[in-house]
Amino acid sequence: MPKLKQSDTEIRNAIRKKHILGNQAKAGLGDEEIATKLHMIKRTFQLRVKRPDTFTMKELIKMFQILKFSEKEIVEMFKEAKEV
Repeated sequence: MPKLKQSDTEIRNAIRKKHILGNQAKAGLGDEEIATKLHMIKRTFQLRVKRPDTFTMKELIKMFQILKFSEKEIVEMFKEAKEV
C-alpha cells in the first residue's frame, strides 16, 4: 500500500514537536516538571506534545518562556507548512 502524503497539519505538528522536544532536552526538564509549570497533569502535556495544535495560546506562551524559545523558533512554529 502506498504511503500517503502528509497533510499540512501533520507537517506543522512535526515541526512544532521537534522544537518542543529539542528545547525540552536543552533545558533538561522532564515532562512532569513542564506539566507542573503549565498547571496540567503529565499525561495531558504528553498528549499535547504529540499534537501540538491542541495547546492553547496561553499554554504555548508559558511554554515558550519556560523552555526559552528563541524568536526564530517561535516564528517557525507558526509558519504555514508550505513556507517550510
